[in-house]
Amino acid sequence: MSRTVPSGLVCIGHQRIVTNSTATALNTTCSPGQAFLFSVDHTTSNKHIHIRFDAVAPTTNTGICITSQLPPTFFEAVEGNKIRILGADVGTITNVAAFIRH
Repeated sequence: MSRTVPSGLVCIGHQRIVTNSTATALNTTCSPGQAFLFSVDHTTSNKHIHIRFDAVAPTTNTGICITSQLPPTFFEAVEGNKIRILGADVGTITNVAAFIRH
């Protein structure tokens, strides 16, 4: 898990996602990104999300799990238009920062 953003990346946008019972895609500002920083809002204690990078909706049993107790998680070399996020609990808040290569 990386805690720093690699050099050569430029931030193109931020998105705050409040999850419900369906998977959420990134908005048009963030979806062109090539690298992403995800965090689950710590004010929603003991919450977690599931992320998939193949345009398939995650379930509570599939996808990469990120919890509110972890530091922000960085993913690079993924296609933003294929990211899908599902909160394990309704109302889980996910913050996303999207980056492109400069």
